[in-house]
Amino acid sequence: MSGTDPVGRRRRLVVWGALGLALVLLLAGSLTLWVKRQALDTNNWVDTSATLLENEDVRAAVAAELVDGLFSGPGVETRPPRAGGGSGGSMGSLPPPERPRPGVSA
Repeated sequence: MSGTDPVGRRRRLVVWGALGLALVLLLAGSLTLWVKRQALDTNNWVDTSATLLENEDVRAAVAAELVDGLFSGPGVETRPPRAGGGSGGSMGSLPPPERPRPGVSA
């Protein structure tokens, strides 16, 4: 007998091909289901977002991430300090806005 068995080799190829096809179909089906339920169903997206944003911890985490992303961009040299927990509001540590001077256009 020789070391290569054409039937065994063919069987292995069929098994691996079937597993590969099953994996591709599983990934395609999962992606299709996600797109149908999340990306294309606006009401589901709105309900999920509203539920998450009602949670104070989630709002704080999202706000911190957005501020960090904004101030880590190019051209930003300094970042204002974060407001403390008992500062009387999130705008308590920021300086007052600059008032426009008469006769100077923006």
